[in-house]
Amino acid sequence: MLSQFFIALLLIFTLCNTTIQFECEYNSTTYPIDAEWTLFDSCQTCKCLSNKIIICRNRTCQMPTDCPMAEQLTLQVDSCCPKCSPIRRSCLYENTAILHNTVFYPKSCLQCRCRDGQLFCDDICRQSILQSI
Repeated sequence: MLSQFFIALLLIFTLCNTTIQFECEYNSTTYPIDAEWTLFDSCQTCKCLSNKIIICRNRTCQMPTDCPMAEQLTLQVDSCCPKCSPIRRSCLYENTAILHNTVFYPKSCLQCRCRDGQLFCDDICRQSILQSI
């Protein structure tokens, strides 16, 4: 009977001395309960739950149902969710498709770049001679 009394007393003492945390700490930043944040450079959001519990999950994206004409659904390097962006057209050089923003050298001293379907070429040897004068 005495041991049950000590167990009950220990349980009450433990419950009274347990402090419930009303905030979470993540990477040296303190967040209040129910706060949500996005991890830097990440596709995850985190939420602070009671007693220092943090849950993180992948972000959900609002997918566009249809892109306007001359745009397509693309995933940017710095983004987690796809979005509509202008279609970048490739170029054709001697029956070879050249991707948008590609730099190539089809002949000696000739530097070309494809920009949205248009080919721009420069004589780099002539430019270097002019720069050295």
